[in-house]
Amino acid sequence: DWGGGLAASYALQYPKRVFRIVMFHPSWTMPLAPLNKLKTKTLMLWVPVEQLHVYSRGVKMAKAMPHCTFIKCSIGAYSNAKAGGYYHSIGSRISTLILDFLPSTTPTK
Repeated sequence: DWGGGLAASYALQYPKRVFRIVMFHPSWTMPLAPLNKLKTKTLMLWVPVEQLHVYSRGVKMAKAMPHCTFIKCSIGAYSNAKAGGYYHSIGSRISTLILDFLPSTTPTK
């Protein structure tokens, strides 16, 4: 949500301080153009049937970021029964993706 957008803003201002960004349904209300300058490797995860975050906006945001890996986390069709518990159904999948994406050590300056 807002954390992903804040991380991207911070990385744009202080690129040497941010090594990787992991985003899950990030919110970005600014124009997309500044994201073209983001040099930080980014992993963006998105559940397309999530009702509060528009999937097409996430795709556009990811395309604007030159070093972004966008992963669609499918859970099937939307249903009220799934709505509250989809985090639990994808937890182990996204944990593996995140751990594989992050470096095992912090890069040195």
